[in-house]
Amino acid sequence: MPIFFEGANSVGFQLAGMLHPGLRIANLPRELLNKRGRRIRMRIGRPVPPATLQSFSTAREAIEYLRCRTYLLDDAPATSVSEFRLPLLPTKRRVPVAPARATDDVAAEIAALMFSAARAHRRCYHRHSGTRDMPRSESNTC
Repeated sequence: MPIFFEGANSVGFQLAGMLHPGLRIANLPRELLNKRGRRIRMRIGRPVPPATLQSFSTAREAIEYLRCRTYLLDDAPATSVSEFRLPLLPTKRRVPVAPARATDDVAAEIAALMFSAARAHRRCYHRHSGTRDMPRSESNTC
């Protein structure tokens, strides 16, 4: 399911990442603290059917497709959270599906994904903004 997070990392963080990936990782805590107290908007796209992903000949092509679907959400109209009507969940004991991970690890992974996706955005958006490179069953809207 494509999810687009609005915003960007600081110029210093971007430059550090260009010099060496280790510098980017070392600056993650400071970059995450920079975002503290700020509202980060996100847009959630429609789920991508497994058959669509299986139609690509390589995993790299499928990843590029997902990245492009995510960046197409940048132009999608925003929907406020108050417009979502979530059903009430039953109050029953929930069993974890996986062991818990440290939030720092998850935040670091998200930051790394956002940075790598931002670098590919222009190339990806221009290459896939039309429907010619997408499977026939999908359109270029998310």
